Amino acid sequence: MSNYAAAGTSWNRAQSKPSTMSQPEPLLKPNPSALALDIDGTITTASPAVVHELVRAARVLGSKVAVNTARPASYCRDPYLTKFLDIPLQDHYCYDGNVPWTFRNLIGGGVPAAKVRALESIRENAGVVDKRCVILVDDRGENIAAAHRAGFGVLQVSDERGISMADAKSLVVRLQECRRAFAGLDKAERKLTRRK
Repeated sequence: MSNYAAAGTSWNRAQSKPSTMSQPEPLLKPNPSALALDIDGTITTASPAVVHELVRAARVLGSKVAVNTARPASYCRDPYLTKFLDIPLQDHYCYDGNVPWTFRNLIGGGVPAAKVRALESIRENAGVVDKRCVILVDDRGENIAAAHRAGFGVLQVSDERGISMADAKSLVVRLQECRRAFAGLDKAERKLTRRK
């Protein structure tokens, strides 16, 4: 059985589990952070429970959660693998290169450049102030390197196990730091407004 078939079976089980927590309020711009999750080798090989809890924790911390994948645009019109995460269609970013999808790694910057463009869009749409607080979670080193060079936060995961519990905990700590920094900026702006 392929990883996709195994993952599909687990995803369905995870999808049918009722959430023990109520859903957080809809996010308003600006957000303190954004979490951009790759699919293949990142979500598909991870424990669905770990991914679900990571997404839930990120939302509780006020983070925008998005999918940033090298899959073709057709996937973003029907994101069957990530439906259990309740990520809106407009927050799915697929390969947008100007070359055919099958040649995406050969010409024009390929997938790493497309991932960085998607991170820029995620940042703009979420209103995140600090680029380091838009975090790409991916299994591919070239994608991580390109995002890091562009100033974004990154976490590389193992393609064999995807997002692990240790990875999720590390990400939650980073999202908490972004939230604290964001709250500090907000406080400083309020003080400046009162002084004027």
